[in-house]
Amino acid sequence: MTTFFWPYDGNTVAIAGSFNDWKPQPLNKGPKGFFTTIDLPSGTYQYKFVVDNRRWCFDVMRPVTVDDSGNRNNTVVVGGKQKQSQQKEQKEQKEQKEQKEEKPAEEAAPVATKGKGKGGQQQQQQKQAKQPKQAKKQKEEEGVGEEEGEDEATRSKRVSDIAKNIISTVKSYQVPFYVGDVDCKDSVDDVLEVAKHFQTELPSIGCMFLSGGVKTFIVAAVVPAEKTSSITALEWVSASLEVVPNPPAPSGSDTFAHAVVAADPDKGLFPIKLKDLSRGPTFGLMRKRGLVQEEESDDEMFFLDE
Repeated sequence: MTTFFWPYDGNTVAIAGSFNDWKPQPLNKGPKGFFTTIDLPSGTYQYKFVVDNRRWCFDVMRPVTVDDSGNRNNTVVVGGKQKQSQQKEQKEQKEQKEQKEEKPAEEAAPVATKGKGKGGQQQQQQKQAKQPKQAKKQKEEEGVGEEEGEDEATRSKRVSDIAKNIISTVKSYQVPFYVGDVDCKDSVDDVLEVAKHFQTELPSIGCMFLSGGVKTFIVAAVVPAEKTSSITALEWVSASLEVVPNPPAPSGSDTFAHAVVAADPDKGLFPIKLKDLSRGPTFGLMRKRGLVQEEESDDEMFFLDE
């Protein structure tokens, strides 16, 4: 039996996927969200949640794949015991390899059995052997990504590549407004730099950038001056923050604005979840202004001029 769970907003939620010919099947409403359990044969399946009979959504906290048409769907593997066994075997092999690498340092003690500083060499070698693991563990606990150790040239290239990717995507869609995700972890500077690259390359198009890391949810928006009569960057960012209790006031101007929300598990503030939920009010504001083209899915939002 496979359980599907939707922990986000919605009055009604259904599930549709390759296992039911993409025909929405209602979920039950529980105290923490919507759920259902389905008996599926072994295999790999794609699916989406249908919220309020109109929004086709995927859960960012679950595995996601892109189908042949470019749609992003959740994916689930049923009957993956063999895969789990392989993963367990790989993990055991990795642990054995690490133990072998540590063994020379532990056996070095007999070498220094005589003379001044007895035992010092062993302690030093053991300390050196532990340092890489301790540093890795500290990074994992602090939620620090690999980007933390990169030099400025590497960081600049990474940010430039992110900007080029979203610029290329927007050019292909040829729309005046776009909302997209940027994988900048917890770096506000990186998100703002991507936004500035975009503003320079596509000055006539408005764009909102959403980034959800471990520690922060970051949103930034750029709006061409000639389009601020329809919506301003400050208004756009403020709309995205409606999912946050007591949201911070966005910083910036009518053409360039941003806001940062720190993670707070005690208050239910999880950056990745906020990034996903923020699309709702953002989309709602654009609809009220008459600037949105209704799509089958809110995964990507494309906005039209008045």
